[in-house]
Amino acid sequence: MHTRSEHGVFSPFALAAGTLIGERYRIDHEIGTGAMGVVYRATDTRLGRPVALKLMTARSKEARARFMREAKAAARISHPSIVDVYEVNEHAGVPFLVMELLRGVTLRQRLAQSRLPADLAVSCMGRVAAAMAEAHRRGMVHRDLKPDNIFLDVDGAETRVVIVDFGLAFVLAGDAEEIGRLTAAGRTCGTPDYMSPEQCTAGEITAASDVYSLGCLLHELLTGTPPFHGDATRVMTSHVYAEAHDLAARRPDLPMTLTGLVTEMLLKDPTRRPSMGAVASRLAQAPALTATPNEHDDADPRRLERMSRVLTAPDREPARPELPAAPGTRIQRVLVAGDISDELRLALAVRGMAISRDPSAAHDVVLATSRGHATDYRGAAPVVLLIASTALGDVGEIIRSGIADVIGAPCAEADIAAKLARAARRRRR
Repeated sequence: MHTRSEHGVFSPFALAAGTLIGERYRIDHEIGTGAMGVVYRATDTRLGRPVALKLMTARSKEARARFMREAKAAARISHPSIVDVYEVNEHAGVPFLVMELLRGVTLRQRLAQSRLPADLAVSCMGRVAAAMAEAHRRGMVHRDLKPDNIFLDVDGAETRVVIVDFGLAFVLAGDAEEIGRLTAAGRTCGTPDYMSPEQCTAGEITAASDVYSLGCLLHELLTGTPPFHGDATRVMTSHVYAEAHDLAARRPDLPMTLTGLVTEMLLKDPTRRPSMGAVASRLAQAPALTATPNEHDDADPRRLERMSRVLTAPDREPARPELPAAPGTRIQRVLVAGDISDELRLALAVRGMAISRDPSAAHDVVLATSRGHATDYRGAAPVVLLIASTALGDVGEIIRSGIADVIGAPCAEADIAAKLARAARRRRR
């Protein structure tokens, strides 16, 4: 049985199975509750199909308007990855909407079990991006993309990725008055972990805000956490001022084409982010994104650092013998004999040095990290010895043995790179 509040307003909290709503929808059982409404599984008695029926529970005039806006926002977009809304109506003065019944779990629930494989994460977010690109074409921004609002609808062997809850949807153009702009200027809205810098500062909301949120979501799927996480105030401040940790550093197995895209999506300046359509197009190339980088990877020097994480990952040979350098820069091939730090590996890469561990491959200079290695690799290419200062001993003796240069560690990565470059140049003279 349903009840009435002290003000005589219908309350959906206690709807019994069999209750008929809108003279058409028979309540089966409750599915879940939220801040604005209760969702029931119901049966459409006219069409004989199961549906999800959401009734508003909040009483304020603004909440009611927001609820109706959510319904209209979702109903105006038709896309396989956006939940279908069949009807928007009222029952006993309370708004309700009827949607397709989804079977499965939210992305949040799925992530609680385990992290998604990279290719599946990219595929899922590609579908979300395609759906949001369609929403943006219709002048609508979601403003609250997060794992709780992405549903994995399982129908047999197929899994459909569906965006739900357009409760914070914002109309950029067109029938704005019909849908309504309920969030007042100067007010922030959204979920802190996924809010864009402009949302955090109550700035102008554009389609680029959704791109940033999707970037946060993709970052979480690939690493296990969004770019910033924790106290809400600190997270929002970080979105505005702090740079996210380099995704390539956390996932060195991923290609630059993917890590670079996420980096672009998380740019502070919304005008520099790619469009949602561009994101969808690039994510649609999931097999290429999750493959080993190839010779067609972008050689922009600003991205060399990210590329080097993939091309010079420990215990794995790069997909090609040389790392692309900036136009006009001659690649210097460095044979590394011994272990070097990730920081040094990056420093060499951004200076156009291709790292190899294969002695049979052509190389311009050898970087050895022990006297034994230095002796083993003396020959066609000059050898630079990087060794702890305490283990140097007689430097003159080392150099007389045929070593081109000696570096006492610890030493700045830039200085090491410079010495390697000089040794390589001396060889070419």
